Amino acid sequence: MLVWNRARTERDDFPGHSWFDVDERYRILAEYTAYPAPAKIKMPDALGGFEVGYVQGYVSFRLEGKSHRLDAIETED
Repeated sequence: MLVWNRARTERDDFPGHSWFDVDERYRILAEYTAYPAPAKIKMPDALGGFEVGYVQGYVSFRLEGKSHRLDAIETED
């Protein structure tokens, strides 16, 4: 469990994050396709177990000459 403590000195000494520059080669267009009905799947959780979830559709795209497809889920947040 994470507890926030605004009085900790580490907050003032934190150097921040450094990120890689954006590589425009990976800015891609994708197409979303909804499934006729959500498909039930088992999703791994952070504790090594599984949760049941539903996949509402998928996105498809091409990257570096290859076709790819990623399932998409909706979450409350």
